[in-house]
Amino acid sequence: MTKQFASSMVAATCSSSVRYGAKRPWLTNLIRPVPDTAQNTGRRMQTRAKEPDRTRLTAVHKKNILVFLAFLGLAVLMTWPTLAKWNSEWAGGRSDLLVHQWTFWWIKEALSAGQNPFYTTLLYYPNGVSLLTHNIAWLNIAFWLPLQALIGEIAAYNIIFIFIYALNGFAMYLFAAELIEQRSAAFIAGLIFAFWPYTLSHHDHPNLILTFAVPLALLYLYRTARQPNWRHALLTAVFLALIGFSRLQHLALAGLIIALFAAWLLATIPDARSRQTIKMLALAGSLALLFMLPITMPLVYNQLTRSNPEDVAIIEPDNGRTDLAAYLIPSPDNTFWGDQIKPIYAPYAASWNYTPFLGYMTLLLAGLGLLFRFRQTRFWLLLAIIYILLALGPELAVNGQIYPDAPLPYNLIEGTLLGDFIRRPHRLNVFLALPVAMMAGWGVTVFNRQQRLKPGVITAVIAAIILIEYSTLPFTTSPTERIAWNEKLAAEPGDFAVLDIPSHNRSFDKWYMVYQIQHGKPIVGGHVSRMPREAFDFIKTVPILDSILQNDARADFNITNVTEQMRLLSQANVRYLVLHKQFANEGLQAMWRDWLTYAPTYEDEDVIVYHTAPQAGQDFIIEQSLTPEIGLIRAGFAPSDAVQGGTIKVDARWGSTAVPGTAYNVCFWLQDGNQKTRIGNCQPVSEAWPTDKWQANELLRGSYTLWLEETMPPGDYQLQIALAEGGKIVGDTAVLGPVAIHPFNPANETNANWQDKITLRGYDLAQTDNTLQLTFYWQGKRPLNDSYKRFVHVINPETGEIVAQSDAIPRNWTYPTTAWEPGEIVRDVAEIPLDGVADGRYQIWLGLTHELSGDRLTVSDGAGQTDERLLLTTIDK
Repeated sequence: MTKQFASSMVAATCSSSVRYGAKRPWLTNLIRPVPDTAQNTGRRMQTRAKEPDRTRLTAVHKKNILVFLAFLGLAVLMTWPTLAKWNSEWAGGRSDLLVHQWTFWWIKEALSAGQNPFYTTLLYYPNGVSLLTHNIAWLNIAFWLPLQALIGEIAAYNIIFIFIYALNGFAMYLFAAELIEQRSAAFIAGLIFAFWPYTLSHHDHPNLILTFAVPLALLYLYRTARQPNWRHALLTAVFLALIGFSRLQHLALAGLIIALFAAWLLATIPDARSRQTIKMLALAGSLALLFMLPITMPLVYNQLTRSNPEDVAIIEPDNGRTDLAAYLIPSPDNTFWGDQIKPIYAPYAASWNYTPFLGYMTLLLAGLGLLFRFRQTRFWLLLAIIYILLALGPELAVNGQIYPDAPLPYNLIEGTLLGDFIRRPHRLNVFLALPVAMMAGWGVTVFNRQQRLKPGVITAVIAAIILIEYSTLPFTTSPTERIAWNEKLAAEPGDFAVLDIPSHNRSFDKWYMVYQIQHGKPIVGGHVSRMPREAFDFIKTVPILDSILQNDARADFNITNVTEQMRLLSQANVRYLVLHKQFANEGLQAMWRDWLTYAPTYEDEDVIVYHTAPQAGQDFIIEQSLTPEIGLIRAGFAPSDAVQGGTIKVDARWGSTAVPGTAYNVCFWLQDGNQKTRIGNCQPVSEAWPTDKWQANELLRGSYTLWLEETMPPGDYQLQIALAEGGKIVGDTAVLGPVAIHPFNPANETNANWQDKITLRGYDLAQTDNTLQLTFYWQGKRPLNDSYKRFVHVINPETGEIVAQSDAIPRNWTYPTTAWEPGEIVRDVAEIPLDGVADGRYQIWLGLTHELSGDRLTVSDGAGQTDERLLLTTIDK
């Protein structure tokens, strides 16, 4: 296949290549310079006229096939060990590779089933999502589809991936050979273009690196300008269209090169301004647009008719700038000195993954080209400068330092349709390779003029240095991760969908798409380039999912009606909620387990799976029935040692075995040892989801607050619970547990106030030889949205040294300030070990800090003194 492809391509490009038809060994033919003189040009033309066409074509085929095979061998080398793992691991890495794996699979599935490839219900089920703005690698897929049927999906992907680098280099070689007229110079230009560091680093974007159509479009644009005929115009159109089929974004990224090159041809070639030439150029452009209609027409129509066309724009987490200094720093993944480069590369955050390194040998060659071939290289210098300036983005960054006031041309297109289409300015670096390679190619001709140097040796040494500078071996490959649940899911009959959690994280969602390839079921989420907002319509109808969407991937576990959330999923034919352990730490897993309450259907080392239609007696057990229909699955409360003026918080998990049909209230009360009720209250089981709306197999979590009056007698009580209808207790009563009520009578009263948020009403102090116990009585003055830690420091007043301390969320990390009720008294005990503390006098300091930022709240001691901490007392040990 490789030879056939190369033969068909070189047959179309033979008119310039036959000039190298002298019979020499193939390596000499590859690198031998051709003197750039009018006399030699005339001789070549005479020879070409006399030589039979078939003989010329055969010679060209042989030479160019050898050149292509040389690039193919180098591509195997520069992507090693991709070929060694050709059938087991995917070439490339990072999360975007996962999206392309899914896209390849989806196009194959859609075409085989006769479905519209621009829309799928496999993602963002049940409504589905448009793929019109999705990054579909049409040309890669066209290569891959027939090959994967023969050798498998992974093997086909890897073979084409290697082939792309060879094809890029060979195409650039053909273009450079046309303009430079030296095979060795053209070969080096092709080498730079093929293994350009920025291109090599984009191993997660198989269509971004597919750039061969650009130099071939320039080649036939050049020929159309020189020899305007329909054949050249047609091939120009074909390669222009292939740019779009490679990646639509390439039309924007490479469009500037093509437009400026066409203008340069019109300005420098007198015949190019003839009516015939203009006619052929117009024909080429028109045909290119016509050829691209299958992929551009649906997108254009969609943009013109949709209600939110601005969704094509993406707000990136960073602006995708290129750090100017990064052009001179090799890749941190370089084979030979990557470990030494990594610390240097640290400031270039936006350039870390996609290195724009130019190469020192490449810069030397480009410099020689500019110095000794300025007339031939000035246009390419202009292009390189333009692309570098645009790739810098809207703000100049040099060695990590941002200069926001520096005027940069990208600001002219930022926020426009063109800027939105480009998305990240550093992607312009992919085509910076072309003008740099051309300048370097002209630089090689300077070396080749030295008679004492052998061209073959020169080319080999230059190529070796460039490859060493550009090398990132071992090249990144990614194994296929398979989990047992996906295979089990694939074998389960029926048409249904699954919900993967955690969701709305770009990396996680991409993994779920790869898992879909394994199980084949629709998923509620996913990832699409330039996401249309209507994709989230169903998610917004399910409150727990909408909370994840609105709260930066964090679920609102305060939503109480658990089975109603699950019912909304089940009614939409979403059968399972799958919690992926590799993306959810143990804390998040515990939060989901606690919120869902019922038992998982399946669990292994990879996933925890819940059915969306839980059944009483099967998925959850009612431990305490309060009425024939409703009971407690479990219930807990805190604290068990409360204080006068404080609160008791009850967490109850309710379940139903039948339809209640009645709006019950839940009642709590404290009963002392004499069976006397001291305090109690009643409230709806759930205001948001009253019991008269419940169905059978309902599951709901309730949170309730029982206030303790400051006049309530201290002592030991039992906390009890029951249901009530119309103010009357019905059914059975459940005892939740014992409660000890402490008096609010601090030995040391204070009026310390932390920024009008929290006050310290007083504290008790108890001391032994080895322990200091402090009991604080806090009071929240208003609802608090931030969590604060209290710190207690035991300080040597002479040295200022902290000799002992206690830093914690109140109530031993169990009662954050965000849960406090305004006005309640919070009893908080801190025990500070004094082991190892020398005898002496010490000061006790108290303060509050923000749990996340560590910033201290200022405190006023009631006497007008304000500080970041409060001096409580002095102790002796």
